[in-house]
Amino acid sequence: FPGRALERAPLPCASAILIEPTTNTVLYEQGAHELRAPASIVKMTLQLVVLREIEAGRLALTDSIRVSEWASNIGGSQAYLAAGEVFSLEELMKAIVIHSANDACAAVAEHIAGTTDGFVELMNREVQHLGLTDTRYVNVHGLDDEPTDGNVTTAYDIAQIARELIRFPKVLEWSSIEKTECRNGAFILENTNKLIGRFEGCDGLKTGYTSRAGFCLCATAERDN
Repeated sequence: FPGRALERAPLPCASAILIEPTTNTVLYEQGAHELRAPASIVKMTLQLVVLREIEAGRLALTDSIRVSEWASNIGGSQAYLAAGEVFSLEELMKAIVIHSANDACAAVAEHIAGTTDGFVELMNREVQHLGLTDTRYVNVHGLDDEPTDGNVTTAYDIAQIARELIRFPKVLEWSSIEKTECRNGAFILENTNKLIGRFEGCDGLKTGYTSRAGFCLCATAERDN
């Protein structure tokens, strides 16, 4: 492993970064500290908060979560959860990681923090703990339809969140699934990351899109260790 920056022409995107996560070596960057709307990339921090709670023993993937009326009405990408339905935490995490389901995000957030706003506080506390001063969240799903200030981050911060997130083996186990059943086969979760199964070694991690944010991608891959 050379451990030095790649020499290449600028990429046709607003910002980008490539890191080797074990050493945190930056191999390429382009506008990596520019503030951007991240769309559903924010769900990586939701995942990180949940997995830390499991690691601390305060949650288990087998925990049952009842979907509220409010969570069931979240728009955008969703798993079409109905109010009153009960799922395990792992089922909802798969819906979030694989299918980017906003309704699953709201259900999980409410279960853990009581309200989604309370969970947003946990997300902001998490990035502060990581020393990421350019990231701020206002919701758990990444939608930014409101004209007010929305979620903001940078390519650099996204890479650092991903680096922390992949310490948890479950994340790459889920994010490398191309397609799986939900509700005993009544609904299919399709991975929003179309690199899975098409790019050698790709095993994650998260996509996002809104008209304000544009197309966003945090991808992970491993070849020959």
